[in-house]
Amino acid sequence: MTRAGLSLPDYSRAAWLHSLGRNASYLTKVAAMPTLETLDRFIARVEQNAHAEAIEEFYTENGYIQENQSLPRVGRDALVSRERAVMARAKKITSTCVRPVFVNGDLAVIRWIFHFEWLDGTVTDMEEMAYQHWEGQRIAGETFFYDPTQRTPKKA
Repeated sequence: MTRAGLSLPDYSRAAWLHSLGRNASYLTKVAAMPTLETLDRFIARVEQNAHAEAIEEFYTENGYIQENQSLPRVGRDALVSRERAVMARAKKITSTCVRPVFVNGDLAVIRWIFHFEWLDGTVTDMEEMAYQHWEGQRIAGETFFYDPTQRTPKKA
């Protein structure tokens, strides 16, 4: 298997899925979709800029986040810790969901626009698509798709 152009000979697809808490029985069952109420509550938390809290409240214990084609970061506690570190570098954040949100079974796609004002006086504007896999009312995995050049902070 390759990810982000890297060969991962010691990490078969089955091992990778298993590391994310998946197993053969999971792959053969249909996961329940999130309710619209749950999606609205998740979006509201993010738009309140409570990003770490949204991860705590809505991700499964073994949930993952993947950015573009990079390797996923796995585990809710690690995701929360990283999110808090990023938020600590910001003076102000504006998070906006651009509706509509698309839902098909256990999959959802959300378009986000973020504006970060960093403590060093620079700003970052990002637009991304979040592709989410839900297990009932919790996010099991989320992949963000965006132009990586947006991540470079600019002078305000």
